[in-house]
Amino acid sequence: MSRPHVSIEQATGADVEAVHALDDACFGVDAWSQESVRTALTGPHRHALLAHEGEELVGYAISMLGGDVLDLQRIAVAPGHRRSGLARVLFDRLCQEGAAGRAQRLMLEVSEANASGRAFYEACGLTEVARRPAYYRDGSAALVMELPLTPEDEDVVEAHLARERTDVAELAELAEREEWRDA
Repeated sequence: MSRPHVSIEQATGADVEAVHALDDACFGVDAWSQESVRTALTGPHRHALLAHEGEELVGYAISMLGGDVLDLQRIAVAPGHRRSGLARVLFDRLCQEGAAGRAQRLMLEVSEANASGRAFYEACGLTEVARRPAYYRDGSAALVMELPLTPEDEDVVEAHLARERTDVAELAELAEREEWRDA
């Protein structure tokens, strides 16, 4: 059985329920309320990308532009679609769109206890610039991370996106031949 193509598109207010459901599946007790999701998708200076496989929402990324800073507020991939390169595709697309706009840097906060999240962001080129002690519900510190974005980065990001599109296409092809299994 072949996997449908993953498409990336802009979110709208009509996507609130689907994003809220995926947010709940990914973050559990730390999921946003439906109203918070609505604000994140439709509020001023907000930008949200959705990843669909066929009709199914399988990932999203939400950011907010404040001055010259693109703040990555949330990125999530459905459990059954993790480790497919989808989070990187969403991340890179946000960076590309931020660099094309007026953002000069991307910033985010990640829990010190979130080893996989930290590793992902480090692999994306972010560096730690500050710590916020006891920031999260579990008492863990928030690591504030940053990635410079400049108009020159657009070409670099576009080249990376081309590689990612190839990687995602190759993964889909392997899945069709049942040679690849989601770990």
